[in-house]
Amino acid sequence: RALGEAIKAEKLHDSFSLRDLQRKNWSGLSSHERCSQAIEILSERHWLAVVRTTCNGKITERCLINPAVIKI
Repeated sequence: RALGEAIKAEKLHDSFSLRDLQRKNWSGLSSHERCSQAIEILSERHWLAVVRTTCNGKITERCLINPAVIKI
């Protein structure tokens, strides 16, 4: 819920990472596990698209915000 509210309030920029989210240290999203669960739930509900890229052999996941969600 906290992540959904942050997205609607435009407190996160598009193409954020799990680490970006953890650094915010918002209530209800203080642990790696909770942040990961929130991303997974919103991805399943089509609020986010998780994109994996490889750079120098390291896999990075970025979360892209569905623009239609912000307009709700």
